[in-house]
Amino acid sequence: MREAARLHTYPDWFQFHNTIWHGFREIGNSVVPLLAKVLGEQVMAALNCSVEDLPVYELEPQDRTLLHYNLPQASRYLCAKSHS
Repeated sequence: MREAARLHTYPDWFQFHNTIWHGFREIGNSVVPLLAKVLGEQVMAALNCSVEDLPVYELEPQDRTLLHYNLPQASRYLCAKSHS
């Protein structure tokens, strides 16, 4: 999976779902990060906007055990209704 992530320009530190099938699905369903960066730069240029003009927000560290939740666990954690 790491090879596919590199081909899609994901940095080595980026974490995907720990199940290989889901990780490949995340990669396949995503926009290539470098393409997204270039697209974003072009949109900002068209809007005459500069990165320096934008606010910067830092996220607080989160509970890393959430990365290992399966679908039923995540649904319970998020109080989501099941699709029965």
